[in-house]
Amino acid sequence: MRLDPKTFWAMTPLELAIASGLHAEAPAGGAPDRNALLALMRSYPDRGRMAGAAGGGAVATPDR
Repeated sequence: MRLDPKTFWAMTPLELAIASGLHAEAPAGGAPDRNALLALMRSYPDRGRMAGAAGGGAVATPDR
């Protein structure tokens, strides 16, 4: 790529991926749908202050 250090370290990860040819225009499969996202949230619950005193990591689902 022949970038000077200042330019290299100023690049965002996306800019670096594009410049190095490692980035595709759109991710394969796109963004996860609602069900996939909820499954991920159940598999990897937050353990921070929002998860409750016991750290249960309950996932709220919308009423639909």
